[in-house]
Amino acid sequence: TVYMGRGLFHHVFHRLHKSKKEREPAAEPHKRFHHWLSPNRAADTADEKIRRCVTTNKIEPWFGRAFSPHTEQATALYSFFAQTDQEVSLKKGDILIVEFHQSEEWLEATNMETKKKGFIPASHITMERNVTKVLNAWQDINRMEAEWKLLMSGLPHGTFILRPSSYANKSALSVLFTSDGPRKIKHYRVTKDSTTNEFKLSSSKSFFSLHQLLRYYTDKVNGHHRLLSHPLPKPPPPALQAREFSIDRSQVELGKRIHSGSFGRTYLATYRSCEVIAKRASSSKSRSHLLEVGKLLHQLSHPRLVRLLGVCGDNSDDQPILYITEYAPRGRLQDFLRTD
Repeated sequence: TVYMGRGLFHHVFHRLHKSKKEREPAAEPHKRFHHWLSPNRAADTADEKIRRCVTTNKIEPWFGRAFSPHTEQATALYSFFAQTDQEVSLKKGDILIVEFHQSEEWLEATNMETKKKGFIPASHITMERNVTKVLNAWQDINRMEAEWKLLMSGLPHGTFILRPSSYANKSALSVLFTSDGPRKIKHYRVTKDSTTNEFKLSSSKSFFSLHQLLRYYTDKVNGHHRLLSHPLPKPPPPALQAREFSIDRSQVELGKRIHSGSFGRTYLATYRSCEVIAKRASSSKSRSHLLEVGKLLHQLSHPRLVRLLGVCGDNSDDQPILYITEYAPRGRLQDFLRTD
C-alpha cells in the first residue's frame, strides 16, 4: 500500500481533469430562441417585410372597402351602355362615386357627369386617382401580369404599362427593352410628393401630372432610344356576368352552331355586344336540376375558369334553357394541346 502526498495528488488530479476535458467534445454555446426558430434570419426578415407590406397596402384597404360605409371616387376605363332601369351608363373618363359593393362584378355608383345613380360593372372602372388623362396607359394588373403581356412577340422597344404598385400611394411603370440583348422588362416606381403633389420617376425631375411625366419620357431621347414609345393597348372589357343570374332571352343573339353533344347544342352568340357561348340544353334534362346547377356555377369566379354569365329560362318558361358562358376563341384545352 502506498499513498500520495497532497501536492502530488493535486498535480495529478488537474492533469487528468484537463486531459478529460480535451477528449470531450466542446459544448455548443447556448442558442437564442429566435436563432433556433429562424436559421436564415435575413430571409425571414425579408418575408416579414413583404407580409407587412401586403397587409398594409392590399388586405387592410380591401377590408376597408368591403365593410366601410364611406364612398370612393372612381374613373371609368371603358364606356358602358345601361340596358335596364337599375343600371347607369358610362363614358370613358367619367368620374364616379361608388357607394355600395353589391358583388365583385357589380357596384352601385353615381355618375358625376350625368348625376344618375345605378349599378355599374366593376371591370369598367378603376379606383386609382390621378389617371384620368392617362387611361390609355393605365391597366389594373400586377407586376407578373405586366411582364407576361409585355413579353408577347411583336411589341416594339419602349412599349409600356402604367399600373398599381405594391407600395401605398405609388404607381409603377413597366417598360419593354429590346435594343440590348434579349428582351427584358424594367420596372420603375412612380412616386407622388404628399406636399407638392408632384410626380417623380427619379429624384431629378418632377411633374404636375402623370400625363406630363409620360409625355416627357416619350419625347426625351435616352442614349439612342426613347425610354417610352407607346402604351400597350388594353384588351376589350370582359363579358359581363348577369347581376341576378337570369338573362333576358331578348338580349342574346344566337349565331352559328359549333358543336352538338349529349348535353345539347352549342352556339356562338352575342350578349351585350360581346361574343359569348350559348349552350342549349336538351329536353331530356330535368329543368329544375339545370337551373340549380346554373345557380351554383354562377357563383364561381376565378381568372382561370370560364365563367357562367347567366341562364336564359326558368321553371315557367317553355323554351329550352340556355347557359351563357364566356367565349374561349381557341376552343377546348385538350384540342389546343394536340395542335402544332
